[in-house]
Amino acid sequence: MTPDFLMEDTIAAISTPPGEGGIGIVRISGKDAKRICLTFFKTGRKNNELEPRRVYYGNVVDPDSADIIDEAVVLYMQGPRSYTTQDVIEINCHGSPIVLKRTLELAISSGARLAEPGEFTMRAFLGGRMDLAQAEAVMDVIRAKTDDSRRVALSQLKGGLSAKINELREDLIDFLVQLEARIDFCEHDIPPLEPEYKTQRIGKVLEEAKNILSGFEKGKIYREGIRVCIAGPPNVGKSTLLNTLLGEERAIVTHIPGTTRDKIEETVNLKGVPLVLADTAGLRETGDLVESIGIEKTIESINNSDLTILVIDGSKPDGGGLDFLPQLPPDKKTLVILNKSDLGIAFDKTKLSGAYKPETIIETSLLNKKGVEKIEDRILNLVFGGGLDTSSEIIISNVRHRDAVARCTLKLEEAQSSVAADMPDDFITIDLKAALDELGEIVGKTTAGDLIHRIFADFCIGK
Repeated sequence: MTPDFLMEDTIAAISTPPGEGGIGIVRISGKDAKRICLTFFKTGRKNNELEPRRVYYGNVVDPDSADIIDEAVVLYMQGPRSYTTQDVIEINCHGSPIVLKRTLELAISSGARLAEPGEFTMRAFLGGRMDLAQAEAVMDVIRAKTDDSRRVALSQLKGGLSAKINELREDLIDFLVQLEARIDFCEHDIPPLEPEYKTQRIGKVLEEAKNILSGFEKGKIYREGIRVCIAGPPNVGKSTLLNTLLGEERAIVTHIPGTTRDKIEETVNLKGVPLVLADTAGLRETGDLVESIGIEKTIESINNSDLTILVIDGSKPDGGGLDFLPQLPPDKKTLVILNKSDLGIAFDKTKLSGAYKPETIIETSLLNKKGVEKIEDRILNLVFGGGLDTSSEIIISNVRHRDAVARCTLKLEEAQSSVAADMPDDFITIDLKAALDELGEIVGKTTAGDLIHRIFADFCIGK
């Protein structure tokens, strides 16, 4: 389907999450939204009419059987002053799955089409209400795991990233106009631009693009979280650490080694940063088939994590079974927890000195909650040197945006090389136009239709 076709028909979907709730919303958007709604929504008034920006109480009624499906409140927003820039109806029913299903079926039988994932937001983009970067930020706000994650996503939704990208595009366009004028009207004796000036103009945009690019790792952490694997021998306190960081009894804790046989994954808010914690099976030699599969998953989790927390029993000379531990990847960020310090430290820490820095080794007693704050601080320090400041800088969190900015910087560097090689302006403009297109892809000014469909296909239905 082309975007034009998508804008012409009327769509409907349930916009609230599945399951029971106090309120559920069926949303309708398109030129026939009001007519479709009035087919089955009855206000009890003589003219049964809806005026924009007013809330109406009435009943959802099956027009064929005259059965009352539910009481409802309806809000009518007339385009273009609506989310999608089209006429939008929101039917607020009781949050019963069967009520919402019946209401949606009435909308579809009255002429609406079931909306595709993200189609309401796609219409907002196609209608010019927001650019593509802002549209993508909608799902980031919905999926935000912490308040800081929400803040980053909301900054993009309000146009923080878009404003910076458009500023860079304007700089490039202004410079391209100067170059093109000298190419197209060379017979008018327009003085050529000095190489130093060209280098300075390109360098300014290049520096800004690199600054944006440098914020990606921070943004990715806010968007997806830090993947943390809790590993170590059996019965050293791995599950206790998970429960302590979560603040609830999520994992079973017993004195019996091998209790955890499968990976348990939970997300926790650590000072505004999402941590995706994985409690894994204890690493030891075993003839148990199920436990050995769990150990394989532990090693896989270590390899896929951003940070490994290695928990060992500090009260035992062998650390509770360090001999069987696999060799961790040399570039893997690792925090070592010497647990059970309340029983006295019998483990020789010098055994770790060759592989781990002293500041990455912490003595704790998870049973008594001692050393937990130190663990949290060290996690943030290991991943990005303390914490993240989201108050001022532009932070990108989307891989598509990162790749586009990276391609833009490459083209700008090629343009600078052309200047340094004293190439004609025609060659410089080729790279600058390519850089301009890459920036345009972020905000949707040079984005292919099939890419737009792929982007919105990742949205939830009803948004």
